[in-house]
Amino acid sequence: MVQIGADRTLVDGFFMAAAAAGFLSAMANIAVPLTNKVLGGFTILSDKQYRPIILEQLTAAGITVLQPTTGGGKVIRGQTTTNSGYLEEIEISIVFIRDRIAKSMRAAMQGFIGTAESRLLKGSLTSRATSMLSGFISQGYITAWQDLTIARDEVDPTQWNISVHVQPTYPVNFIYIEFTVGIL
Repeated sequence: MVQIGADRTLVDGFFMAAAAAGFLSAMANIAVPLTNKVLGGFTILSDKQYRPIILEQLTAAGITVLQPTTGGGKVIRGQTTTNSGYLEEIEISIVFIRDRIAKSMRAAMQGFIGTAESRLLKGSLTSRATSMLSGFISQGYITAWQDLTIARDEVDPTQWNISVHVQPTYPVNFIYIEFTVGIL
């Protein structure tokens, strides 16, 4: 339910995706996950509240589920709709990190395109990439990187290839607690 003027109107649940998009676009740090956040601006009716086993099944199926809270809904697990099985594609904050790194690295290397190759090119590309990767760590997007490789393409000599493995800043979506009760 949403308030439209003086009326309360029932809308489809997919409108909560717009609430999630608005919430995420306002986040300064793209590494912050959507999990456990409260989205506001609507009311989830009590007949839409599910038992824990149903919530587990829905989230396991890749559905982002919200539970009713005052003035909105609490995200049980924020995730994308991919069915790849890879956490790096399911977790929306990691997808945002991947996209930001790709866009930033392309923009940082754009200035080299259209220049004549020199003996300093590989060193300059390495320096720029290393600087960018250190910046991503400072910004909290990644926690580590390794295997930076910069080489001329084997097929097209006018192309240089840059590859690197990065470890994104993983969200804390679960905490498992185990204990036993008995005589010690």
